[in-house]
Amino acid sequence: MARTPRQTVLDPVAVPDITEQATELVRAADAAELMVNDETKALATRLRYSGSLNPAALEDGIAEAKAMINHGLFTLGARLLLLKEQCGHGEFIACLERQGIELRLAQRTMKVTERFSKTGTFPLLEKLSKTALLELAVLDEEEAEDLANGMAVRGIEPDEMDTLSFKELRKRLREAKADAAAKDRLIASKNERLDTLETELGRKRAAPPKPDERLVELHEELSRQALQAVANLDAGIRAVFTQLADHHAAHGGDSSALMAGALEQIDRAARMLREDFTLTDAGDVQDFLASLQSTPGASRLVEGV
Repeated sequence: MARTPRQTVLDPVAVPDITEQATELVRAADAAELMVNDETKALATRLRYSGSLNPAALEDGIAEAKAMINHGLFTLGARLLLLKEQCGHGEFIACLERQGIELRLAQRTMKVTERFSKTGTFPLLEKLSKTALLELAVLDEEEAEDLANGMAVRGIEPDEMDTLSFKELRKRLREAKADAAAKDRLIASKNERLDTLETELGRKRAAPPKPDERLVELHEELSRQALQAVANLDAGIRAVFTQLADHHAAHGGDSSALMAGALEQIDRAARMLREDFTLTDAGDVQDFLASLQSTPGASRLVEGV
């Protein structure tokens, strides 16, 4: 007879009630929220704040308040500028003291107001804190216009400005200014050296040569002209004479008279130079040719003489 298999009976395990736990968590969260709201409401009462306590609304209000502060800063700067324009010597400082405004703060406020007077306010200026906005007083008018047009200024993109703390912004602006100043000094130094070199070169060109130097230049020029004349006779006239001789040898005829006349013209020109400058003594050709060796470019022509 087959055995009947035994069935194993497990002890019941306690299953946590998830619904009950979730309910407890929600109740705890509600209690915490009520506590926060109560504390927030109490703080709002002490601050005499009557607006919305919603975090999103508070954040929007902060942005609006910043824009109002910056607008008020420009209004303050404009009035300070107008007041200073009408104050006599020493009166403006007295006005600042009566208003409790430090001179340095007034100067920076007026400067930043003047910088952006042409561009007016734009979204970036409304986002910046007052201290960061005052740091922009170091910009010039061209840089202020570039910033208003959404362009980078001193290596800083507009979108980057409202993410930097005013200390970081100040550091970046000053470092960029120092780099630009160093480049300007380097360029000015180079330009100064170039001007000095040009001045010295101009003086050298304008200064008349010394008598001995001028005499050497004239000797060299005479040598070049003489060599050129000899080269023209040898290469030019000789070539024509040769062609005439070949022509008459092949076809008959004679051009001796014409050829002699040409040489007579050359001799006459040479004699006139002798007479005009009283060069009665016949010079030593060999000495002349020897002196030409020191003339630049003359050696090539001397070889054909």
